[in-house]
Amino acid sequence: MSRRATGVGFRASAAFLFGVRYLTAAVLYAGFNPREISSTTLAQFLDDVGARPLTLSVIALAVGVAYLVWAAVDERRGRGADRGIASRQGLLQTLPPSYRAI
Repeated sequence: MSRRATGVGFRASAAFLFGVRYLTAAVLYAGFNPREISSTTLAQFLDDVGARPLTLSVIALAVGVAYLVWAAVDERRGRGADRGIASRQGLLQTLPPSYRAI
């Protein structure tokens, strides 16, 4: 898997983990009568869920951004995964014209 795809995967995981905290609080919130709920109840449910999903999402976001930066630096230095595409294009130039129309 390329570094870009890994970075995007980590960023998607970060978004999912960020949303899980609120979805879990909403599931807990759904069992209550709206007339009995105060304005601080959602905050209490978020406290019940805890900060672990939020912490994990921040870590996943940082790792994802680091992978994307790493991929950009490698591409700039000419060592990236895109190097393989350029070599394949060079290979296509060496083939007879009937094989190039792919």
